[in-house]
Amino acid sequence: MRTLGVCVNLFANHHFYWGDAHYALTVGPDRALRMNACRTALDQRVPMAIHCDAPVTPLGPLFTAWCVVNRRTASGWVQGAAEKITVAEALYAITLGAAYTLQLDHEVGSIEVGKHADFAVLEADPSAVEDAPLKDIGVWGTVQGAAADFSGHCAVIKAVRRMSTGVPLTLPVTVIGGYLGAGKTTLINHLLRTANGMRLAVLVNEFGALSIDEDLIEAEQDDIISIAGGCICCSFGDDFSAALMDISAFKPPPDHILIEASGVAIPAAIDTSLTVLPGVQSNGIVVLVDAETVKTAFEDIYIGDTVQRQLTEADLLIVNKIDLIEGPERTSLEHWLTQKAPQARQVPARHARVPLDAILGGVPRKRPADVAYPAVTLFDSFVFRPKAGTDAVLLAQALASQMYGVICAKGFICNQDGRHTLLQVVGSRWQLAAVPEGSAPIVTARSSVLACEVGWIRMGSCVCTVRGLGQFRLISASG
Repeated sequence: MRTLGVCVNLFANHHFYWGDAHYALTVGPDRALRMNACRTALDQRVPMAIHCDAPVTPLGPLFTAWCVVNRRTASGWVQGAAEKITVAEALYAITLGAAYTLQLDHEVGSIEVGKHADFAVLEADPSAVEDAPLKDIGVWGTVQGAAADFSGHCAVIKAVRRMSTGVPLTLPVTVIGGYLGAGKTTLINHLLRTANGMRLAVLVNEFGALSIDEDLIEAEQDDIISIAGGCICCSFGDDFSAALMDISAFKPPPDHILIEASGVAIPAAIDTSLTVLPGVQSNGIVVLVDAETVKTAFEDIYIGDTVQRQLTEADLLIVNKIDLIEGPERTSLEHWLTQKAPQARQVPARHARVPLDAILGGVPRKRPADVAYPAVTLFDSFVFRPKAGTDAVLLAQALASQMYGVICAKGFICNQDGRHTLLQVVGSRWQLAAVPEGSAPIVTARSSVLACEVGWIRMGSCVCTVRGLGQFRLISASG
């Protein structure tokens, strides 16, 4: 390879995510120990870079460097110690090594006069830490194009959608995953049918993998399908990041982006890659499971690892095809899923028919009074106006707790300091985002303060009290 002038780009994360399976099931011990031979490449003076194959595994250069320095599998053992490289060599591979393989080392890869001023400021010196914590070093801030951004060092999370004033903030992105046959395509078609004026953008790897109902399609050209009601469907092929940025730049821009992951993908890897893209932010991970077959798939020696990761990384679990199993079996499945994915809310569904707000986060939208919406009697929804001075953290923690069964919530809170905050709850995960000045929600005639609304969808109807916030009642969708 060196003689031919060929570079090598090795899949560094391979050993951690699938090393155990490759050793025991696929390529065997000998090949597993020799895979991704970084030490050999450097010793033979072959130009080398390393990668994570995002979105197959999460995007994280320091974790990728840690993988080649340690070569540990998910079970913790070192796989092929002879192919380890040093921290300095790993850091070179993710910077100048990568730039060289792309023929961009004259522009990026190192901090030098004449190159782009693009770099990250870390919270610790990678060369001064032991091998193990390398992956845990935080990013204090970034500089890109000479513009500094140290917002990652603050506790405030940027707002994740445009406010009612139309001022553009970051676009919310929901990743929809689940193993083959779970019902992802059925769900997406259902969401497009019930968008009710919301402009949805669906991003898929290729159109062949997603069959949009023909009666929804208004026009089709190149890599974009126009859907009735202002929605679109786009394929991203080999360039996920570019496609996502292209969608964000549409005029008018979409209200929400849905990414349909392939059946064998790890949704969290896609979700993690959003953190490095400007103008978008994760709205959570939704994973569909087939109620009838998920236990069998979980135990399968070939696909079980993928199914397990999909479950444990979900914020919402859509338990689809719930009508195919009987009462006792449903109860057993609910307990089993709670054990395997305790962090996720469970939403039972037939034919993947789930309310749009359950997927997108439940931001209340003004809807025409004469529009009919399909009843989904499994769910309740409610909108209320917290008083000015509400403790946003307390409210978020309460809505995200298991005791109320809230699936999702989203809206604006007038804080104790008089400022407005965007609150978002998806499953057990919650976020608070400062609302920039000049882009807060509109003032309503019924309130002397800016509108503060939170909408949620949950299973069952109940009266519950949140300490310090008063009492509210969840009213069933069926009346």
